[in-house]
Amino acid sequence: MNEGILNILNYKLRKLLSQTDYAKVTDEDRMFILAQAKAKILSYCHRTDIPQDAYYIWADMAICEYKLLDPSLFANAIDSDLTRKLNMIQVGDTKVQVSASSSNNEGNNANGFDNNGQDMYLDMFRGQLQSFRKVSDGSGRGGRYGV
Repeated sequence: MNEGILNILNYKLRKLLSQTDYAKVTDEDRMFILAQAKAKILSYCHRTDIPQDAYYIWADMAICEYKLLDPSLFANAIDSDLTRKLNMIQVGDTKVQVSASSSNNEGNNANGFDNNGQDMYLDMFRGQLQSFRKVSDGSGRGGRYGV
């Protein structure tokens, strides 16, 4: 796997997870989630490569895939992040205290698909991936500009 994408993925995982949880992520896990996210990107974008500009999207998609595989690793990260960011909202002279919940609605469907069979995580990234799409010519060979 490309060293650039591995560096980005490792950086993001170190920021999201505690040191203990980060140590639980194996090289095999990294390769699997990157390969799974790559397959979705290539299929959606009608490409045979992933441009370097899309590596951050690739890493984000891989992390979403990992959240499906092992949601327990991200439970503490989500709770602490919500607690840190959302504890009080103030509008004018009205204050509302907000408490973070430990449930993760994003992963309610354990297989990553919504009730209509659509990939939830790919849907989250469609807008970002749009600029990397090639127009399919219907031949199964990718876009009209190559391969």
